[in-house]
Amino acid sequence: NDLWVAHEDVDEVMSRCRSGRVMTIPDVGHEINENPEAFKFVIKEVVAFCSDGLPPSEAGVMVPAKKVLLGQNRVERKQLQESIKFTDTEGEFWGEYLGKFGIIEDAKYYVEYFGKMAELLGGVQSNDVLLDAGCGNGFFGISIIRSLIHNLSAKKVFPHPIHYCGVDFTSRGLSRSYSRHVPELIDLHQQLSSEFREIAYSYRKLDFDSVGGANGGRLPFADGSLDKICCSLVLSYLKDPLSLMQEFYRILRPGGVAVVSSMKPGCDMTVLYHSYVTQGSEAKTELEAGNEQDASGLLSAAGRIKLKRDAGVYQFFEFEELEQLAALSGFENTRSCRSFGNQANLIRLVK
Repeated sequence: NDLWVAHEDVDEVMSRCRSGRVMTIPDVGHEINENPEAFKFVIKEVVAFCSDGLPPSEAGVMVPAKKVLLGQNRVERKQLQESIKFTDTEGEFWGEYLGKFGIIEDAKYYVEYFGKMAELLGGVQSNDVLLDAGCGNGFFGISIIRSLIHNLSAKKVFPHPIHYCGVDFTSRGLSRSYSRHVPELIDLHQQLSSEFREIAYSYRKLDFDSVGGANGGRLPFADGSLDKICCSLVLSYLKDPLSLMQEFYRILRPGGVAVVSSMKPGCDMTVLYHSYVTQGSEAKTELEAGNEQDASGLLSAAGRIKLKRDAGVYQFFEFEELEQLAALSGFENTRSCRSFGNQANLIRLVK
C-alpha cells in the first residue's frame, strides 16, 4: 500500500533480479514501522531470505533479550541527541511549518480529521466558552464560525454570548489564526439577527512548556470556567504533557469536553502530503507550483519532526498512553478513535 512506489516499478526491478523474490507486507503503507506486527513480519522474512544463502548453522538466529535491546535503544537515542543540531528555535520551526501547512486545509484527510474533532466535541451551544489550545492556522476557530453561520441560517437561537479563545506559543500562529478568522467573522456579524447575541474572539500567546513544572505555571483561566477544549496535535511536542492535561481538567466545568490528539507512533506523515508533491501536470499554475514547493517543504519538516521523535525530543502517543495521561489528570470518561488518514490518535475526555 505504499503510495510512493508503483507496482510496475517493482516488477521492472525484479525482472532484472534473478535471485530475488517479492513479499507483500500486510497492513502497512510507506512506513514499515507504522504497524508493529508488519515490522516483525518484515524482519522475519528478511532473516529467512538471508539464511537461505548462508551455510547451515547450529546456532540459528540469535534474538537479543528485551533488556539488551532497550539498553541499546537508550545508547543510540543519546548518541542521536548529541549528533543532531537544529539552528532554529521551536517557535521559529513551528511558525515556518504552520505557514506551509495551510495548503492542505481542503485535503480529504484534513477535512475528515477536523470533522471528527468537531463531532467528538459536540455542537456549539449558547453561552459556550471554548479554548483552542494550540490554534496554529486557526482551522478549529473557522469551524466554530461556520457552525454558527449554519445555525443562524437554520434560525437556531443563541440567547447568550459565545466566547472562543485561541492560544498558541508562536506569534506567527496567532497572527495567522486572527487573519483567517476576521473575514468570516465579518460575514457572521453581517448575518446577525436580534435573536443572536454575539460571539467574542480573543487570542493569547503562551508557551505550554511553562505550564506545571517547578514554577507551577497555570493556564490563564479560572477553575471550571470552560465548556470545550480542542488540543490538536500539541501534546507530542511538550516537555510535560501531563501538566497540560491536568490543567485541562482544572479549567473544564463538570460535564465539559476536551478532545486531544497525537500522531500515532510509527505514523506515515508522507500520506498527508503525497497528492500535493506528486501533481503530474506539466502546465502548473504559479499557485499550484507554489503549493508543490510548500508540500515539499512540509515533507522536509516532517522528516525533522520524526528525527526529533527518534531522538526522544518528541513523543507520539498510543491510545493506551493517552488514556493513561487522562486518568492521571482526573478524567474517567474517555473515548478514543483514529483519524487523519489513519495517522492520528484522538481521545475525547469528559469531566
